Amino acid sequence: MFLSELSFSCFYVIEVLVQLSKVTADSDHADSVCGENIRIDNYCYLYSKHLMSWSSAKFFCQSNGMVLARTENLRLLSQRVRERNPRGSSGIWVGASDVDVEGKYVWIDSYTPVAAELWAPGFPNKNNSYLDCVHVDINFYIRNVRCTRKFEVLCQYSIIVRSTFDNDKYQCHCASGTCTNEGKCQNPNDLCEPEYFGPYCQFKNVEATIKGTAGVLQDNDDKTCLTSVKSPLEIKLDTQQPFSWLRVVMKEKGQLKSFELSYSTSKNLRVGSDKRTETCRDRTYIVQDDYKLDIRCQVDVFEIDSLYLTWRGNKTICSVYIYGGRNLAFKQKTSQSGSNSNASSLAVDGIIGGNSNCSRGDPGLKSQTWDLILPHPVVIFKFVLYRRKGRSGFNYMNGFILETLTINDEVVFTHSEDKRDQEPIVTIPSESRDPVQKVRFRLDKTTANSRYLEICELLVYGECSSPNYGLTCSEVCLPSCVKQECHYDGYCYVCPFGKTGRTCQDQLEEGEDDDSSDEEMAALLDTYTKLIIVSVLAGLVFVLLTAILCYVRQGRIKRELMQEALKKQSLASHGTQGEGKKTTSTRSLRKHKSSKARDKKKSGEEQPPSQTISGPATTAIHSKPSLKTDFSGTSVEPTTVTSSVTTQH
Repeated sequence: MFLSELSFSCFYVIEVLVQLSKVTADSDHADSVCGENIRIDNYCYLYSKHLMSWSSAKFFCQSNGMVLARTENLRLLSQRVRERNPRGSSGIWVGASDVDVEGKYVWIDSYTPVAAELWAPGFPNKNNSYLDCVHVDINFYIRNVRCTRKFEVLCQYSIIVRSTFDNDKYQCHCASGTCTNEGKCQNPNDLCEPEYFGPYCQFKNVEATIKGTAGVLQDNDDKTCLTSVKSPLEIKLDTQQPFSWLRVVMKEKGQLKSFELSYSTSKNLRVGSDKRTETCRDRTYIVQDDYKLDIRCQVDVFEIDSLYLTWRGNKTICSVYIYGGRNLAFKQKTSQSGSNSNASSLAVDGIIGGNSNCSRGDPGLKSQTWDLILPHPVVIFKFVLYRRKGRSGFNYMNGFILETLTINDEVVFTHSEDKRDQEPIVTIPSESRDPVQKVRFRLDKTTANSRYLEICELLVYGECSSPNYGLTCSEVCLPSCVKQECHYDGYCYVCPFGKTGRTCQDQLEEGEDDDSSDEEMAALLDTYTKLIIVSVLAGLVFVLLTAILCYVRQGRIKRELMQEALKKQSLASHGTQGEGKKTTSTRSLRKHKSSKARDKKKSGEEQPPSQTISGPATTAIHSKPSLKTDFSGTSVEPTTVTSSVTTQH
């Protein structure tokens, strides 16, 4: 399997060069826009004879800025393919499957059902649950088969040159590509193209999969609905990205209540850990009309994996849209270094799919820059960079740097692209919610002629930075809104106490209920409840820690008192022993002295009082009486010592 995928990865680079870059003398097949590819209506089709699995075919198309082919005019397309390959083919992969909901085959780029007349007799085969992918057979009918089988590939991309309105301020995103000067679809029954919704089809709809709905809630048709939808509704985003708000469209009135929203993220989790699911905080519920509800919430992380919409009871839901911002770069001011500065605007002209409408820097220029200057501060969600189709490797932009800046050229966000092999479509998420007013691409230290900046189209998805709002960010949110923060239509997110209404300018009378929806009140109650719970838990933790500290301190004091008592007891014991020794010593001394005195007295009685030495004179010396004290402090009677000294003259 690994060798097979590796072989495919190496092959598709060569295949792209062969299929898109070669020029032949057959002018019947050449087209001014599609080149050597097949053109039918507003689409170009790339046909590859290389055999591969359905998943590899899908990757092959995406790697070249295309999608697996979807067409209702399958017969004509198949005939055009047969012209390219007269020997025929056992099958060609197209972009339809039932991977989402078993047995319900839809076109994967729009989630629209596959028309019944396109199926071969006896198909789709529903006897085997593994037959999930669709291919075109030799008779130009479609069949469902195993996705691991190997067939040729048919990719497509749109070449619709969409009209503009309101003096080129906006690009038309109706499915037909044509709008009135007021921005309405030229065809009253026309829908927004699959990736857009909202006023004048200007809001980007985030690519996601809503499980168990067969794409009904994502077909951009608010008239097709699912009945008795059970909670919860899991919305898995195709790629991790930030979240701002979503829209729910109902079929019946009175069903806009009791919605709650949560999200999951795997950001900063250990490998192997489950995703962390959290409830959206600071939720705001904005009722657009009786059938449409916008739910906005504060999310602290930029990498959201899935959203979970929950409610009470069963509801009939028609559509779910996830707001991904709007293209802020269209027809805005640009500049570029080098001699070809006039071509910088080609990167924001709204033309995607053509190779002739690209902004290109001067090859070999030492330092190259391309700037986008916006009229108002904005918050950017992500960048989508389109490059020339049919190029392999894209090494000419290796090491480019993307920056966002304030109006004073202070850098806010930087992205360095160091991959050696780039795809034709590069998506770069922004990791900053700070307001910016400039976008810059840089290519530094360029000396070789093979390195230069080339941008065929740049889409910058984001929203206005407070206090601005509106499709052009030229309107200012009223000061009556808290923090001057409001929705794209001027609806205040939060009103001051005592105020109500869309712009918080209506006085809330005493005894009057606020006109906030039950969802807003539930959100506030949920927030206050969580704050109370957190406060109580914090109080309990504080009390517990205080008790532990008191217990430890009391134990320490008790030990110190016990040690002090033992020390005093030890000192007292040593003092008693010393007194005993002193008393015994004193008694022994007294006994010794008494015995000595008796012996002396007895000796004195036996000898004469004085001894006379012959001589002319005798002198008697008497010492002073002395008072002696023994060690016990007891006075001893004075003793007179008499010495007789006879001096002979």
